[in-house]
Amino acid sequence: MKPFFTVAALFALSMSDVSAADMPAQCPRLFSELELCRDCLVDDKISDILFIGNSITNHSAHKPYGWTGNWGMAASRQENDWVHLVAHYISEDQGQKVNINVLNGQLSHISKEWDKVSDEILNGHNRAIFIQLGDNAVDTTFENFEGYYRQLLDLIKDHTSASIFLLTTWRHSEEQATATQVIKALAKEYNAAFIDITPVYLDPHNRSESEALCQNPAVSRFVCWHPGDAGMKGIAFEVCNQGHAAKYDSVNNELILEDILVGQDHYSAKLKNEGNFSFSLKEATLLGTKAVGSYSSVYDMDTQKLDISNVYGAHKYYQATLKKGQSISSGFTLESITPSPY
Repeated sequence: MKPFFTVAALFALSMSDVSAADMPAQCPRLFSELELCRDCLVDDKISDILFIGNSITNHSAHKPYGWTGNWGMAASRQENDWVHLVAHYISEDQGQKVNINVLNGQLSHISKEWDKVSDEILNGHNRAIFIQLGDNAVDTTFENFEGYYRQLLDLIKDHTSASIFLLTTWRHSEEQATATQVIKALAKEYNAAFIDITPVYLDPHNRSESEALCQNPAVSRFVCWHPGDAGMKGIAFEVCNQGHAAKYDSVNNELILEDILVGQDHYSAKLKNEGNFSFSLKEATLLGTKAVGSYSSVYDMDTQKLDISNVYGAHKYYQATLKKGQSISSGFTLESITPSPY
């Protein structure tokens, strides 16, 4: 085990006076997943993406709800919903616009009417398919949720070789928690990427009831359980970057490092905050020579600096560089910390 993992010292993540800036046009997670299927790409570019979802993905105008948009419900504008944010970031990354295809509806309806979907969507150039369903599971028959979802995945596998990304539900309830476990298991079974958006929902600032739209009495509560602009941005971030370099668990006072590159090796580690910004090693695991996340925290053994590209804590994202002390047993001191541009 490298000396890096002996002891670590970090920083407080409760800097409430620091606000995160807008996300940059980057979607490394998606390209990382697609590396596994390079032959699926056309000239290393993504031409089309299919988004399958409920009203969070798209909802046409509905006057009784006070909803006038035709995009992800509760976003203030089309370009602010998670679908268009993800497509925009990918387009900027590759220097080529991505075409957006949307299949909208409740899971049971989509599965039953799949044969009616045009061949252009099923057999076209979709290189990635994102599915965000399950929030309405309680409105269908929940006992059939897994069956409907499995049917949907089987149909996708039969018609396309695209990479599949399964998002959890937005709402957090007993039914949705069960749906999330089903989705996670299916992601593993069908070799799909699993994207947990629960942390976005758990931050009240990401819910639309805190934004201007829902201060309008004409807008119904149905609209206002959806993610607002902040929540949509949070979902897009999780889609593009989940597998953070690090996350600070304020409940257990632990810094969780998913993937640290040390020389040619990758490690995961969990560090315990012992107070005074001093972290002791709780556990560390050698992962091998392949990254497990979208990108890594990187420890440079020459400069003895640890660059953490993204730390999530206190409902914000940060970038940080830490400098290791001279002795083997010494920890790290904070050299710089800035709001993450996500």
